[in-house]
Amino acid sequence: MVLVTGGAGFLGSVLVKKLIELNKKVRILALKNEDLSSLKDYDLEVVYGDVRDEKLIYEIMENVDEVYHLASMISITSNKPDVLYDINVNGVVNVAKNALKRNVKSMVYVSSIHSFADLINGFVIDETIPISPINAIGTYGKTKAIATLKIKEYVEKGLNCKIVCPSGIIGPFDYRPSRMGKLILDYLKGKVWYTLNGGYNFVDVRDVAEGCILASQYGKNGEVYLLTGEYLSFDELYKQISLKIKKEKKLIRIPDFILSIVAYIEDIFVNRRGREPLVTAESLTIIKSNAKASCKKATDELGYSYRPIDQTLNDTVDWFLFYFKDEINRSKKLSSRKHTKTLQISNR
Repeated sequence: MVLVTGGAGFLGSVLVKKLIELNKKVRILALKNEDLSSLKDYDLEVVYGDVRDEKLIYEIMENVDEVYHLASMISITSNKPDVLYDINVNGVVNVAKNALKRNVKSMVYVSSIHSFADLINGFVIDETIPISPINAIGTYGKTKAIATLKIKEYVEKGLNCKIVCPSGIIGPFDYRPSRMGKLILDYLKGKVWYTLNGGYNFVDVRDVAEGCILASQYGKNGEVYLLTGEYLSFDELYKQISLKIKKEKKLIRIPDFILSIVAYIEDIFVNRRGREPLVTAESLTIIKSNAKASCKKATDELGYSYRPIDQTLNDTVDWFLFYFKDEINRSKKLSSRKHTKTLQISNR
């Protein structure tokens, strides 16, 4: 039996499907009322609960040989640091502790590229860079770094666990659009009017899921593996999507100093708005760092590989156009009506 925490999420659901296709019996931990429509056609066991519930985690590890711990809280703000720590650190400790108690044969912890120390522009991130709670970017990165070090402590106690650190995950099957998924969807709806300097290392969700399985099979105990893809600027991202849909859109470039002001304001009001802001000081630091990343260790030791980013974007756009077809069409019609009204007013 395989246990996947966060199995209903973007990466989790893709991983679960791959495991089932390998004839594995899968049990997932999902949050109460979490949407499981992406897994409706698959034979699996679902347990609802919280990763911090020690009794529950111990119970659901009965007869489990393999654990993939994906459940976490992702945030680009310093808002609610206590909640982030509780889920991302205490939740990891709870899973690791009970996996050790249950004598689980293999565990894979999905950490993040953000757990590594921040690098000066132009440097390449690899596994020789220290995992650093102090020098990681943002509260999220710090919690993932702390959790990674906690896992290493449990490895010293006898836990067999491998750690994978994906970069920015994109791809098809993004049913509840991630931040990047929402950006791509908004572009397809015609809502994106701006571009900005900077970019990120993006990796296909299917390749990360495969990398998790490879880490479980071939990874060395206690080792960290970067699962990365290709660096892509936002200019190139929009260009490739435009080529795919055969429709180019002129975008306004927002200067860096204006973005910094917007990020400062968003950081101030984040607690009042009750939503994730568009941009924060943390996210700006990440996309402006331009740090490249290497997956050579994962390639050499696990046999990991990633597909070209243009293939990922093609598949992603095709999937969004299919799955969100009605939503995209409604948005385009609404935008067209607004444009028509504007023309009528200007011609009076």
